[in-house]
Amino acid sequence: MRVLVLTSINPVIAGDVYRKVLEKFPKESQQKGILCFPFFAEMRSQLKNQSYVPTYFAMIQTSMDIDMQRKLYDRKNMIVIGNTYKEQEFDTVVALDETFEDEVFDTYIEHIKEDKELKEFAKKVNVDNLYKLEDAEIVLPTINHLLLFLEGVFEKNEDSKTKRKTNKSN
Repeated sequence: MRVLVLTSINPVIAGDVYRKVLEKFPKESQQKGILCFPFFAEMRSQLKNQSYVPTYFAMIQTSMDIDMQRKLYDRKNMIVIGNTYKEQEFDTVVALDETFEDEVFDTYIEHIKEDKELKEFAKKVNVDNLYKLEDAEIVLPTINHLLLFLEGVFEKNEDSKTKRKTNKSN
């Protein structure tokens, strides 16, 4: 099962969600892959002394390559935190929206769309093809709601696999 946890591409916001999801689902004990492009892009931009936003978009564009897809999405159960292009399909898109009603969900994306100087950049990186809050099937208000939701989704998914294996062996 593939789940997109739609968050702002702000690396601090997405990175905090990533840290909390990793704490909830340690990789060794759970067979889930967890990706967070904003966190990875921020780490790369810091290490290579590059700008964050172009690094982020380069990463998500590269992630769409077929060979890269096989490497990144190498587990049956995947959690992707942040945002990516709509061509990347998910079984469930859930948004974590901890903003107040009058706040913008993703100020980074909004700035790229609104800034006249970034018009060509926005077109080149296909910013309009990213997931939007409206694309989420469920919008959750807090990280605790998200963690509970993910636990339920993957517990249900693993229970159904166990039942299928039991039925096949009978």
